[in-house]
Amino acid sequence: MKKVTKTNEQTFYDTLKAFFVGPAIEGQGGFVKLFKARQTYFQKLVTVLQQEIEKYNNLKEDICGLLNEFLIFSAKQHSSWDMQKWFYYVKTDVVFQSMSIEANGFTFFFDASQVSYKKNNEKRSIVYELKEVKNNTIVLLVHYEESNTATNIETILKTLGNKITETELKKVFRKYERKIKQTERDFFIHKDVKNFLREKLKLWLGQYVYNNELTEDTTIKLQTAKGIIHKLIDLIGTFEDEILRLWNTPKSEMNVNYVITLDRIAEHRNRGLQIIDMILNHKNVKEQIKEWQALGIIDNGFFVKDIKTNFEKYKHLPIDTKYFKDIEHNIIDLFDNLDNALDGWLIKSENWQALNTILNKYREKIKTIYIDPPYNTGSDDFLYRDSYQHSSWLTMMENRLSLAKELMSDDGVIFVSIGNNANVYKESYKLGLLMESLFEKRFSDLIWKRRSASGSYVIKDITEIHEYILCYGRNNSHILKNILSQKRLREYTNKDDKGIFKWHDLVINQYTKEQRPNLFYGVVYNFVKGELDFKKNEKQINNKEEIIIYPSSDGRSVFAMTKESMKEVYKRGVIGVIKEGNSYKIKIKKYLYDQNGIIIGDPLKSILDDNEIPWNIGGTAQATKELKNLLGISFDTTKPSDLIKLLLYVSTLKSDIILDFFAGSGTTAHAVMKLNKEDGGKRKFILVEMGNYFDTVIIPRVKKVAYSFNWRDGKPQDADGIGVFFKYYELEQFDDVLNKLDSIISNYLIADIKP
Repeated sequence: MKKVTKTNEQTFYDTLKAFFVGPAIEGQGGFVKLFKARQTYFQKLVTVLQQEIEKYNNLKEDICGLLNEFLIFSAKQHSSWDMQKWFYYVKTDVVFQSMSIEANGFTFFFDASQVSYKKNNEKRSIVYELKEVKNNTIVLLVHYEESNTATNIETILKTLGNKITETELKKVFRKYERKIKQTERDFFIHKDVKNFLREKLKLWLGQYVYNNELTEDTTIKLQTAKGIIHKLIDLIGTFEDEILRLWNTPKSEMNVNYVITLDRIAEHRNRGLQIIDMILNHKNVKEQIKEWQALGIIDNGFFVKDIKTNFEKYKHLPIDTKYFKDIEHNIIDLFDNLDNALDGWLIKSENWQALNTILNKYREKIKTIYIDPPYNTGSDDFLYRDSYQHSSWLTMMENRLSLAKELMSDDGVIFVSIGNNANVYKESYKLGLLMESLFEKRFSDLIWKRRSASGSYVIKDITEIHEYILCYGRNNSHILKNILSQKRLREYTNKDDKGIFKWHDLVINQYTKEQRPNLFYGVVYNFVKGELDFKKNEKQINNKEEIIIYPSSDGRSVFAMTKESMKEVYKRGVIGVIKEGNSYKIKIKKYLYDQNGIIIGDPLKSILDDNEIPWNIGGTAQATKELKNLLGISFDTTKPSDLIKLLLYVSTLKSDIILDFFAGSGTTAHAVMKLNKEDGGKRKFILVEMGNYFDTVIIPRVKKVAYSFNWRDGKPQDADGIGVFFKYYELEQFDDVLNKLDSIISNYLIADIKP
């Protein structure tokens, strides 16, 4: 058969379709609707371009060749920084297609028409359902599930009359999944497609002129192609800018509920007690009790009347308003300022959309951010194509960190956990460069020992037992100096009207009187009156009641300040003379707390285990044990709450807001509540998570910690929690918005950048 050669015009339209529409996609959901909208709009593009190109009929093939060259040039893979500049990362997903696979004398037809795609980047798995059997054709519906649903292989085998073994059936499934895996791609939204393409046009024109001899004929063709490309850019931009608008629009809150412990209601005296009665007499209180039992807070011997007879024990029971929607407003109305009363917000959402949605409300109000983002380990929920792996990951991080920076206060601090094994994670040094470009101040890379070396998995020559926590900040950021060991804490034995203090030596041994003559002097001390006299000198003293005090007798030490400075400080009442043995020493009061109630301690050391703190920050084993005791589950990437508590301890005041937009198992909220319990703080938390464990792990964890901090095997060991009042809700997602598309009114660009 004679091979049919495509014309330049046909090739151009094929390239344009691949560039603008992308590969065919089957299934259900917003992205499928967007694909269909693109197809419809593409036909309009073709119609307009054909009319434009037909004006130059005699040059049509040459012009289409140039147009095709431009599209191919523009679609080439970009550098990491180019991706960050021009794109929003949306998700990584496979593009499902129906297909047949021949095996064991059967035709297995995989029907992907009902597939529901990821809304964001949540973890999903493929599940198969037997639809029908016709002769030797086995039709299987393909599902894409976020839950723990698994294929019921036993039912399929039974329906097939055991004509195929389980091993053979699984082999067919794997073959389909390998084929589908090849269609996996990263999805992006263009930030500014018009200027992007215009910039590419300039580069392409420059390259074309450099590589080709310009005759009058080629100049005419090039100018003509340039005019059509500008028209094409405007047409594409019309569609894409509207899609961008939808992406950037703050999303609506859905399924809003509140959790409040009984003590927070009871604070409102008579009104609060009346509402507690309404709750305890509500028809749905049985559902609330079932939840408490499922959480392990109470046992089967609990009765509602027990709350009134032993309120102190049960005052931290968490009330979830999802069971009491008809009286939820009564609870909310107890508070004149709801936001001020709330301890936290839990948001179920893709994190870019969440950060963008809360930006106007919390701009420059967040004091500390801690995140533990997914790395490219191959086992995390964040998976993406190898050809884009670093640029996609960095684009995802840049998009979110840029918004996070806008949320941070001018003295805000951000901590980012990141693994550093070059053979696995591959992202840490790039993340450092990215944060260096975004934030005004870099503090240090903190080192957290996540495990002992014993029994660990050795990769080649070195076993890495640590992770880094990158620490950056805004213009006026600082890390509070409040690390103080228990041993040094016991030195603070004095107290005055300003607080607890210890006497601190004013002598320094680093310099001699020859090196710092202005710091070597004597001060007259009247030990009868207990006063220093800065006016007298050695010749004027009364030997019966006065002496002169020098920093040292041999000149090898000096005072820490000049005589004039000491005189001024002495007037403040913080300098005194202490008798030690037969000698007198001038000392200064060093207070335990600053004006904000923060311990005035030592700077945080970069190797976290070297800090003399009164608790053990622990490693992954402690984190695993903590979650196991609390919820009876394990969570691969969780951090110990005491580690996060340390970071908050050195970076926040008692009324600050803390944000974690890769919330995982909710450790940050746990740490905030623990620190508040210990120092009487009123810190607030905002957590963002999109996975199902938002409902199954984070919310239950916060409820359980509110009741008690001490759990073993899923049971509370006491009722000494902190109580809590928080709001939790879902945000409408980008896919939800796209799913409402009935036409191509919107102008989103999901850019599938091909290498």
